[in-house]
Amino acid sequence: LAPTTQAVLELASYQMAAGNDGAARVSLQQWIKDHPNDVAVRLALASNLERGMNVPGAQAQYLVVLELQPDNISALNNLAWGLRIENPKKALEYAQRASTLAPEMPAVLDTLAVVEYHNGDYQSARQAIQRALVGAPDNASMLYHQAMIDAALGEKDKAIAVLQAVLAGDAADFPERAEAEKLLKTLTG
Repeated sequence: LAPTTQAVLELASYQMAAGNDGAARVSLQQWIKDHPNDVAVRLALASNLERGMNVPGAQAQYLVVLELQPDNISALNNLAWGLRIENPKKALEYAQRASTLAPEMPAVLDTLAVVEYHNGDYQSARQAIQRALVGAPDNASMLYHQAMIDAALGEKDKAIAVLQAVLAGDAADFPERAEAEKLLKTLTG
């Protein structure tokens, strides 16, 4: 009767909790059609699209968010992460802007470190990941990223020790476990 941003976000949340990401996506898209400047819903839609493996669709939403709010840290950080492999130089622009706006946010520093890694700037990547780990010392993904950077810097033993510790833990929210196992296997021969 009186639709609001909060109501559509809650509806989409309930739809996703019920396992219906498609319905949530439709709800968010319909809202945006009538409210194109609603940044919160665009960010929720981008997240939904990422979960559905529609990275280009998510990136399009983040770009619109940046048109509306050029200093939106979430959009900058998520664009940087999404572009880190296919366009690392452009990703670096977004990551650096995000880290300027949020210089102590672990997730932003982690993204910056990984993007710098993909740009071959391993020393800067090390500095960024060390700063990220100050704020999130037990984050399995960040520790894995530290090991990637250590390995790239030729510090094989350090990388192996970090990977073994991370993989021995019970990090249920460690989406890069397979990659970490592969890196460990490569390093240990």
